Amino acid sequence: MLQEGGLIVNSARLCVLFASLPMVFGLNVASAQGSSSAPSFDVVSIRPVSPSSQRRDDQPDMEVRPNGWRLNDESLFAAILHAYTPPVGNASFYTLKQVQGVPSWAMDDLYVIDARIGESDLDRWQNPAMRTEMLNSMLRSMLADRCKLVVHRESREVAVYSLTLSNEGPQFTESIPGSKHPVGGPIAGGGEFIPSNSQGVMHFYGVPLSAVAGVLSNIMGRPVQDATGLTGRYDIALKMPSMDSPGQGAPSNSSGLSPSEVVKELGLKLVPTKGHVEMLVIDHIERPSEN
Repeated sequence: MLQEGGLIVNSARLCVLFASLPMVFGLNVASAQGSSSAPSFDVVSIRPVSPSSQRRDDQPDMEVRPNGWRLNDESLFAAILHAYTPPVGNASFYTLKQVQGVPSWAMDDLYVIDARIGESDLDRWQNPAMRTEMLNSMLRSMLADRCKLVVHRESREVAVYSLTLSNEGPQFTESIPGSKHPVGGPIAGGGEFIPSNSQGVMHFYGVPLSAVAGVLSNIMGRPVQDATGLTGRYDIALKMPSMDSPGQGAPSNSSGLSPSEVVKELGLKLVPTKGHVEMLVIDHIERPSEN
């Protein structure tokens, strides 16, 4: 999982192990290089690692450091998910099926990336309110420079689930600013996330419902859109639903409940419908250049 900054990136591996008529709302072709004033890392080291290498259990997938950012034995797809977030709609991050044109090597090849912040950017980097936007911009610049990444965005109507309130109303609590809770990895959209434990329970602290919808999207392989109308930030314990076919046993970290049963316990429901979903389309990407 992520430590101190960014998307849940076991979601990237969850996506890999673990949405039509296009209605282009703005081809917005972006080479991810941005303007000359956009912040960028001062020094970037990228090195491939063997698929057989074993990351330490206590080593995060990604981590924000006082002077930079590091990716540990992860795919470039993980970095792409972190660099690009949907600018429209209520999704906190793209799901696997919302990113198209990803070559298999970008999901399968593992890398260690060590990116350092220049002295002129350190003061802004130390400001948590500015760090997320800075990091996303720096990652886009890095991917454009080292991988020649070019993307565009499209809006398409696809099958989705609408996450709505049930008659019982929300069965979770609004977060209390400053309250103590177990430390998790920051999640796109704000708040923190702790992946499912041995009892199959994921914990969210101080998150908007759109962030929970994003996690459900990755689990279910179909976009889940927040339509609850709730605008606060919440502490939520979400049981890991079982996605097994009938007759198969649920995995050890699954609650054994169906997705509908899981969200029902939270006073929510999943309604199948159609919706416009933003897609991130990769037009060009190369393996990263050598250091």
